[in-house]
Amino acid sequence: MKNIALLILSVFAFTFLGTAQDMSNTAKTSAKKEVMSGKESGAFQFTLPSGLKAEDVAKNASYYTRYFSVKYDEKTGVAKIQMITNDDKSRHVIVRFLSACGVQYVDIEGQVMTNEDFFVNYLK
Repeated sequence: MKNIALLILSVFAFTFLGTAQDMSNTAKTSAKKEVMSGKESGAFQFTLPSGLKAEDVAKNASYYTRYFSVKYDEKTGVAKIQMITNDDKSRHVIVRFLSACGVQYVDIEGQVMTNEDFFVNYLK
């Protein structure tokens, strides 16, 4: 009986630990309507995971200057992306930028999905 209780407790502990790790790799974005509007205007906004330094975000963004510019506020964690050329290929590079910043998932209105799924569903 003791072993079963310990096993159940361990499973719950690992489940919560895994969820906490995923959230540290998750960027939040605005409402679906705003993302779809950004697809037209070329302006996007993401709240990156806490702990990212402005220098690191700037370094990661420097590789993609042909595609977009990034303004990052370290205090709020908000990265504003402005597309230079607003097409599928350039919007797909946003996924590479997010990955370079350690982001594996995007949360849009409480729905968490992989970066690639976010691109396919909202940016393509």
